[in-house]
Amino acid sequence: MEKNQLIAAINKRVSSKLSDHEIASLDMVLFIALYHPDLKDISVQDLAVRLTEHGYYSNCDIRQKLPFAVAKAKEQGVTIEDAEDLTTRYQVAFGYVVNEAPKTIGEVFRVVHAKLEELDLLPDEDFSLWPLINENDPWPWGRWVASFAVTGSSEGHYLHVGVVVQHDERWLKETRPRYVAAFKDSGADEFSAKQCANAVLERERHEQVLAPVFIGKSFAGMDALYKTAAEIARMLA
Repeated sequence: MEKNQLIAAINKRVSSKLSDHEIASLDMVLFIALYHPDLKDISVQDLAVRLTEHGYYSNCDIRQKLPFAVAKAKEQGVTIEDAEDLTTRYQVAFGYVVNEAPKTIGEVFRVVHAKLEELDLLPDEDFSLWPLINENDPWPWGRWVASFAVTGSSEGHYLHVGVVVQHDERWLKETRPRYVAAFKDSGADEFSAKQCANAVLERERHEQVLAPVFIGKSFAGMDALYKTAAEIARMLA
């Protein structure tokens, strides 16, 4: 399938000619058509129909297939740009970040620990993973990081670091069977168990919770510990 053929097919179906930006975006569309099995054998005309089904050019629907197409292309030896930040590995294709995968909590901790040590900001008593956290657990998905200090109940001050998370569809899918099983164990029939599980999950999906990852302890005072907390927040923001 040639790009100029697709441009011609689209222009026959829309009232205004494609802009330079829209023409440039067709490179991504053709890439997806080449590597995604849903579009592998699609004709130029049918692809043009999909891109103009609302009466104007839009690649929003097909663009959702980009992550899978990128993964398939890489399997076939196509060079794809790999990138990473402190908490995530991902790929970049046509200006989009795709196929994000969290690093482990242990990986992130080691980088944070090394940076704090370099800046002489490590808490003087302790800095470690949150108790019960496995260093091989994935870094929590979340938009906000909470990093703060509190006064200890008996001595010193404590540093708490966590990620504010909101449950996503993946979590709902993984959790629903456990909730259904729990309600059935309590005596509910299959239908009632599913209804109750759905009701509880619908409420919980909108809640934001703090997933703790690191903890520290210091006897150097609140001001010193808040400098550490601020640097961690800056690193993870």
